[in-house]
Amino acid sequence: MEVDQIEELLKKIQQLQSIMIAVSTGEEQIQEVEEAYTELYQETDLDIELLHEEGLFISNPNSFTSLWDWYNYWSSNLGNYASRRRYIYNLYVDIINSLERALQDQFVQNISNSSNDILEPKQLEHLLNNIQELQSIMVNVATGFTSIQAEEASYIELYQDISSYIYRLQQLGLQAEHPNHFSSLWYWHGHWKTELGNYASRRQFVGELYNSFVTPIQKALRKHQRMSTSIEQFAEDLRSRFNKQISEQPQVPSTASIESIEQNKNTKTDGLLAGSRQVVEPDYTRHVAAAIPTKPIIDFAIVTAIKTERLAVLNAFEIDVKQDRERKDSRTYWRKRLLLQDGKFYEIVVAQSLDMANVNAAILANDMLHHWKPAAVLMVGIAAAAKPEPKQRIGNLVVGKEVYYYGTSKVTVNGELPEPKYVPVDPTLLDRVQALPSSDFSILVDHPDSNGIRPEIEIGVIASGDKVIADAAERDAIASANRKIMAIEMEGYGVIEAARQSFDQVRCLVIRALCDYADSNKNDQWHAYAASVAAGFTKYFLLDEPLIPRNPPSNGIK
Repeated sequence: MEVDQIEELLKKIQQLQSIMIAVSTGEEQIQEVEEAYTELYQETDLDIELLHEEGLFISNPNSFTSLWDWYNYWSSNLGNYASRRRYIYNLYVDIINSLERALQDQFVQNISNSSNDILEPKQLEHLLNNIQELQSIMVNVATGFTSIQAEEASYIELYQDISSYIYRLQQLGLQAEHPNHFSSLWYWHGHWKTELGNYASRRQFVGELYNSFVTPIQKALRKHQRMSTSIEQFAEDLRSRFNKQISEQPQVPSTASIESIEQNKNTKTDGLLAGSRQVVEPDYTRHVAAAIPTKPIIDFAIVTAIKTERLAVLNAFEIDVKQDRERKDSRTYWRKRLLLQDGKFYEIVVAQSLDMANVNAAILANDMLHHWKPAAVLMVGIAAAAKPEPKQRIGNLVVGKEVYYYGTSKVTVNGELPEPKYVPVDPTLLDRVQALPSSDFSILVDHPDSNGIRPEIEIGVIASGDKVIADAAERDAIASANRKIMAIEMEGYGVIEAARQSFDQVRCLVIRALCDYADSNKNDQWHAYAASVAAGFTKYFLLDEPLIPRNPPSNGIK
């Protein structure tokens, strides 16, 4: 399949996603767009079928042949707008990843010396005009001048063209990044509605968005026009500017006005404006070039609550406590690559909260989501058994299918009325746990007992509160709420709620190993071993590749 065919299919998929989001969030009536959806669905289904003839064996993940089918599903299963957006994103994420990989392969095959024509000044001026037009659309929809429905198709086409051009620049050795991850206006809408409260802040954000990409091109064009340099000299100057910008890692410049963008889409490229801003949305169409040594994006963020848990994770993943340490704002993180098969890898980041309890874990998880934007968050550590011996054995591992928060209640003159909450973990990650071929994972700490019995893996409900439980009666009272409660801990609810309430509802899983029975004999004897069990299982789980890696294969480059 040719590059333009793959790009066209990606555009159709994004248009389908846009329609599905619009009708499920009240922006469009099904009757108004049903015909367009049906036609687009049939075209996409045929295009996917034709891919088989090209040797790309993928299937259509969308079973909703009609928007009424989609309505019946969302109205019964997806209670809020965020869950509907997340569902639509997950629905197509695997096929989009496959198409992007095929697109990258085609780009690599097509790159030749003749590709330098994309570095010609006229071509780059056209690119800058496209960026300016795209920025105008973003400003217009965010300030009520026009509707998303009216501009979505034009925006997607511009976005795809810009992304493809930037990828070609990367293949020619320019360390250029596409700074805009809003592949649909609906995701731009979700960001400005939650993060940018007024028109001025939205204009400023858009004006700053492309500056880090546009500025080197503008400067190179001005130099070329003033000094009448050759095309080869211009191309080399442009490469040098991009590569220098990456190596120097400049600070964010001051913000300029975006009035020129609103007033005229066809003004000179010098009108594009200052600043740069990292966006937070899931990136459907960003082409990451394996040949360019850019910083990989994070696949999994691992949250721990105490030092014993954090050290166990660092040891399991062979993360050096000094060499792999990174600081962002007030937080310290540890970052490392977990190598998979065929050159694939996960990029991992680990952190420890300032103290135990759900509020501290939630704050840390929120910081990790903001700074690293992982595909999934894992809460990894120790917990108390919910049942006495011999019903449960300490040292065993519990993977939560739900987190039960028992800490909320209403106090009245007649007594306390509990108001517990149940939050499910990510179903895909839970499915991958259940499908593991075995439980033969490494434990780096010796078993506290001489018998050395291997831990069993249990899947059940994890109770989460904000109290250390060292009383059998209290433990039993908590466990009595649900016969499937297997563990009692203090951070899982905070982490899973932070992930669930993030804009794109990041996947989350809670992994706990049992270290005591939450009774009067509670002590720290099993802490190190249980933490090592949880960490060892987590590494074993990730080595089974539960999610598609977000970065291209490393080809041995670390």
